Amino acid sequence: MTHLNALQDIANEYEGRRTASTGFNASVDYVIKVLRNYTDYDIETIFFEVNDYLPITPGSLSVEMDGVAVELQAKFGSDLDNLQPHIDFETMGFSGSGNVSAPLTAVALTGTDAWGCDAADWASLADTVALVPRGGCAFYAKAVLAEAAGVAAILFGNNVSETEALRYTVAGSEPGQYVNIPMLGLSGATTQLLFDLAKATQDTVIATTKTGRPDRAVAIGSHLDSVPFGPGINDNGSGSSFNLELAIQFAAKRVEFANQVRFLFFGAEELGLLGSKAYVQHLQDTNIESLRNISCMLNFDMIASPNFIRGVYNGSSAAPEYGQRVLDGSTVIENLFTDRLEAKKLAHELTDFDGRSDYGPFIANGIPSGGLFTGAEVTKTIEQRNMYGGVPYAAYDPCYHQACDTVENINQKVLAEMADAGAYVAFQLAMAKDLDALLFPEGKPGLPTTPGPATTSTSTSIKTTTTTAGPATSTTAAPTTTTMTTAAPTTTTTTTTTATTTTTAAPATTTTTTAAPTTMTTITAAPTTSTTAAPTASPTAASSTHSPTDASSSTANSTAAAPSTST
Repeated sequence: MTHLNALQDIANEYEGRRTASTGFNASVDYVIKVLRNYTDYDIETIFFEVNDYLPITPGSLSVEMDGVAVELQAKFGSDLDNLQPHIDFETMGFSGSGNVSAPLTAVALTGTDAWGCDAADWASLADTVALVPRGGCAFYAKAVLAEAAGVAAILFGNNVSETEALRYTVAGSEPGQYVNIPMLGLSGATTQLLFDLAKATQDTVIATTKTGRPDRAVAIGSHLDSVPFGPGINDNGSGSSFNLELAIQFAAKRVEFANQVRFLFFGAEELGLLGSKAYVQHLQDTNIESLRNISCMLNFDMIASPNFIRGVYNGSSAAPEYGQRVLDGSTVIENLFTDRLEAKKLAHELTDFDGRSDYGPFIANGIPSGGLFTGAEVTKTIEQRNMYGGVPYAAYDPCYHQACDTVENINQKVLAEMADAGAYVAFQLAMAKDLDALLFPEGKPGLPTTPGPATTSTSTSIKTTTTTAGPATSTTAAPTTTTMTTAAPTTTTTTTTTATTTTTAAPATTTTTTAAPTTMTTITAAPTTSTTAAPTASPTAASSTHSPTDASSSTANSTAAAPSTST
């Protein structure tokens, strides 16, 4: 429990370990520190960019604007503390009304020279508050495309050189041509600030053994991030703690591994496998042979659920599009896990092998994979209760993605059992003299003619850092969240919140309240007459918004003893 307690302490100190937060950075630093202290592995950190969000309870600053009280909430970051209505932000004419709390994204991140004038620019931005630059086409044309794509609200960015906030009418040429989502105009400086904050850097840690064939590498992965709403000790402190302790114990055995082992600690899994996707993409872009040299991948995600099952990834059900190599090799890995559990007389079952954890980008590129899983939000059946004990009709992990996912949520017994199986299989693969013969007893199939893409995210600017000495640090920026609320003209004031963060402090937020102009006859519906006027020149509101210790042990395999692990 040493590593799990350390991650819990980090979560307590920094209010979580979510992606692109100080808590995640501290988790990365902890992993690197332990690896340096207890192994001689080559340690590498890959940084990549993600779009992230975080709901934050902000401080508040009251200002007066055109006789309407505006709550401009700002916390962390001097730039955000000084935002002023009519200067930094304005309500766009005929803005829709509503309460919006959603991720902050940027259209310019969706592609080169994206101006928001094509439907493709908005395709991945549903349910977000989207920052879009001015230019290329009319504001109304962009707003129509955004609304059709399901965007929750729009922040229209001004040219960086412009000091004033945008303040334009967003409507078609015919009566009744409006959109119904909130829209705000920003100054150039605020535009640049929010665009920068829409991109948050994130990192993945790679530790590689110095022995073993690099062209027969065994990748062992787990995600180190949590969701924003809790410390993530089972999801996935359990898998990462096991992975870290396994790395320590492999180093302690001081054996000559037959095959190189890469221990991978991914970031941003909770945002859509972004860390594992970025790692695979990085290898595709910089060293395709290093990707091809990965013979197989083991993934450990949630292996200590309190109302557990003992799940083994069902590699024999691999979809045909992944190719015969994935099917054959993943089936062998599945059998290695089930053989170990059967030898220990532990009930188990097969679980979905659908690519929804960090092994997904690997099987999409023809790399056989496998892993263990003790369950998340799905409820336990009577049959499973009879197999494993526990509570029927209750979730495997009642604290899944919640604040109660703490060390008290960990089932230490099943953690030890899964760690034993994981260590056994990892050791078998690392020590196999002919790994291809083990994985492909009928012969090694070729790769699919068109391997699946590594990523579908907006990750860019991947850089690599190799660490050799000195204290571990990271440069991950805190996440960005946008919350926006606006009111229709005949209603009371409206609130628009943009939560943002800086790269050196806790997440920053800005929140505002916006009242629509009293001269507007409608925002959410067409005007009652064909002569409805646009808002007057003075809108009434705007916003912008371990050391090794004590958990489990693996006994000997047919050729050598697998390491004991302590999470």
